[in-house]
Amino acid sequence: MEFGIYFYPWYHQKKWDEAPVPHRPLKGLYDSRDPENLTWQIDLIQWCGFDYVVFEFVPLKDWNFEHCAMAIEEAVSRLRDRNMKWAFMIDSGVIPLSDNRIDGIEAMIRYIENRNWTDALIKGKSGKPLCLSFSPQLDEAAHVQQEFEAYEWRFPVWLPHWGEPDVQLASAAFRSFVTEARANGISVFDSLVKRQYIAFWESADAPHNFDGFCSVMPGYSDMLLKRNPQLAPEVDRQDGVTLMKQFQSAVETEPDHILVYSWNEYFEGTNIEPTLEYDFTYAQIMRDLIDETRQHRTNCDTRRHQTNANRE
Repeated sequence: MEFGIYFYPWYHQKKWDEAPVPHRPLKGLYDSRDPENLTWQIDLIQWCGFDYVVFEFVPLKDWNFEHCAMAIEEAVSRLRDRNMKWAFMIDSGVIPLSDNRIDGIEAMIRYIENRNWTDALIKGKSGKPLCLSFSPQLDEAAHVQQEFEAYEWRFPVWLPHWGEPDVQLASAAFRSFVTEARANGISVFDSLVKRQYIAFWESADAPHNFDGFCSVMPGYSDMLLKRNPQLAPEVDRQDGVTLMKQFQSAVETEPDHILVYSWNEYFEGTNIEPTLEYDFTYAQIMRDLIDETRQHRTNCDTRRHQTNANRE
């Protein structure tokens, strides 16, 4: 079982000024390129027990792209020093390279390859290097899989429900994901998991296992962004109970990967990075959960080997 966490390399004063944040970083409103702060972050992520980091990667034409690229370069060097792995979540949905979003995804993959950032990508369930693309449409996802078959692709998406396809959804973007499920009379989950989609996050205490991938989080609140329409519900942190319940339920499904959303997505309030409000509380919870899981699996493996030896 591998443990990964989403990491956002886009912070500096202009980014912090975009919207209010519900929590304040313990280190202050930092610049993601700051070498000292990056070292502190990567060290702490490793201390928590994570195997890899998933970098949010904004589109090439995003105003913040160069800043993110510089921060990733600094972070990758530190991950290499610690023999840690990484992956990318390519987000081409906001400002694509052209009118065709597929062109934007392809350009970003080429950029990653040209920067030599693929040497320590975490392996997916298939054994291929893992790469993620945020919320593509079905035809886009299929094209990316075909064009870049050297990678194992997973497509994080947030949906308000994963159940029966006859539920009326408020957004046309959501409805496009249930069309195939409705045609085949199966659940949205069963329809999308076959196409390598996974949940970006879920509000339920017991998250789904998407063909070996489970997503968990400490809580969620994007209300300060004042999105219109405001689709996603708030999820109360419950002083760490939400994170513990989701994580423990995910472990019970025996996934290959548990993805935590997030280390530092402050605008949606999913951060576990130490803050003025929570200090090291969530980092410590995460460390304890991963340690307990690994220890339990080690004990189970030891007992299994002893049983097999006795039989022989």
